[in-house]
Order: sequence, then structure tokens, then C-alpha cells
Amino acid sequence: MKKQTIALLAATTFATALGIYATGDKECKMGKGHEMGKNHPRFKMMDTDKDSKISKDEWMAKFTEMDADKNGSISEEEMKKHHEKMMEMHKDMHDHKHHEMHEKKEKKS
Repeated sequence: MKKQTIALLAATTFATALGIYATGDKECKMGKGHEMGKNHPRFKMMDTDKDSKISKDEWMAKFTEMDADKNGSISEEEMKKHHEKMMEMHKDMHDHKHHEMHEKKEKKS
């Protein structure tokens, strides 16, 4: 029962967050300069056919990716590992953008 509750909570949290991305809620931010919406990197990552929508198939592909043990549910540990992976990807993207911005400043000088 506890695992089912955790899986349901995780899926609901994920769905809510994705709903914010999908609707472009500009009031919700992940930090300075990180507005949500269809241009957000996570939305773009899930929108594999680039039609500015997340289809059921695209959604299920993300679920399947998160369900590491392939048992049809997402455990707390699987959610945690996925979150850590996303945070690392976000950090890498941020570092890359920071590096590019720094290079542009140097070229102007």
C-alpha cells in the first residue's frame, strides 16, 4: 500500500509539474530566469516530435524511462534517481550556457 501511495504521489507531482510546463504558467519559476512553458528544456525534451504538445506516447516514454525496474510503477527511489538525473542535466545545460555567454563577452573585448 505504501509503495502504491508513493507511486501515485510521484506520478501526480510529475503530472502537475508537466501541466505547468505545458500551459506556460509564467508565474511559476524554477529559479531566476527559468520560466516554464513549451520552450522550457524539459518540455522540449519530452516533445520528441516537436509539435509543441506532449502526446500520450511521449508521456508514456518518459514514464517507461523512469520505471527502471519495469514493474509498471515508479518507486520513491526511481523518482529520486530520475530527479537527480534531471538536476545534473539542468546543471550541465546551465554550465554550457554560462560558458557560451562568457566566450561572447571575451570576443567583444
